[in-house]
Formats: sequence, structure tokens, C-alpha cells
Amino acid sequence: MYLLFTPAMAAVVVIGVIQLRDHFVAATK
Repeated sequence: MYLLFTPAMAAVVVIGVIQLRDHFVAATK
């Protein structure tokens, strides 16, 4: 399971969270 947590996976998660946050902020405004 620990092998799944690679720098690439971390980058994908961060990008996904940022996109979701931006979409939520845009929808709120």
C-alpha cells in the first residue's frame, strides 16, 4: 500500500484538490 504513495500520486491528489476547490469557489460566486 505504501508503494502507491509516490510523488506522482501526491501531485495528482494535490492537482485534483486544487481543481475541486477552484470549481467550488467559482460555483459559490
